[in-house]
Amino acid sequence: MTNAASSKKTINVILFFVVLIAAVFLYFKTTKDDKKVEEDAQIILKSVTSVSKLVVLESQWSEIYTYKETEKVFFNLVPTEKKAIVLLKAKAQISYDLKKLKIKIDKENKQLIIQSLPKEEIMIEPDLEYYDIETSVLNKFKPSDFNKIQKNAKAFVLNEIEKSGLKNQAKQVFIEKLQSLISLTEGLGWTVKYEGTIENYIKDNI
Repeated sequence: MTNAASSKKTINVILFFVVLIAAVFLYFKTTKDDKKVEEDAQIILKSVTSVSKLVVLESQWSEIYTYKETEKVFFNLVPTEKKAIVLLKAKAQISYDLKKLKIKIDKENKQLIIQSLPKEEIMIEPDLEYYDIETSVLNKFKPSDFNKIQKNAKAFVLNEIEKSGLKNQAKQVFIEKLQSLISLTEGLGWTVKYEGTIENYIKDNI
C-alpha cells in the first residue's frame, strides 16, 4: 500500500469518526431540547390546571325589605293582602373557571396560543329570615311565594353587583392572574400569541 493510499484511508477513518461524533452529539442535543420543551409545556399546563376555579372576589350583602302582594277574591271584588318583612343576608362570589380558558400549546415553535377567555361566573347564596308575616284566610303564603321572594333576593343582589363595579374589580384580579401565566411562559423562553381581540382586551384591563 502506497503512502498516498494509506493517508487517504486514515483521512476517511477520521472523517467517519467526526461525522459519527457529530451525529451522536446532535442526537443527544435534540433529545435534550425535546425533553426541555416537553417539561416547559407541562409547567405551563400545570399553572393553568392547578387552580380549576379562581374565586377572585367575595362580598357580603345585607338588606331589609318588605314583600307585599295583593290578590282579589270573590269574582275579583274583594282585595286581600299578604306581606312580610324579609331580612336578606347574602354571600356573592365572582369567579372565573380556568378550565374554560382555551389555550393551544405549540411545542414546535414554543408558543402559547390563547384562544378564548372564560367569562365571569356569579354565585349568590341568599339567607332569608322572615318577620311580621301578615296573611289572611283567603290569601295565605304558599311555597311559590317563598320561591318568588328568593328569586327576587337574588335579582336584588345581582343588580347591586352591577351597580357597584365589583365585576370590574374582579376582572382586574383575573387579568393579573393571567399576566402571571404570560410572564411564566415568556420566562421559559416561549412566546405568547392571541387570537381575535384578546390581546386588546388584556391591555385595556391592565
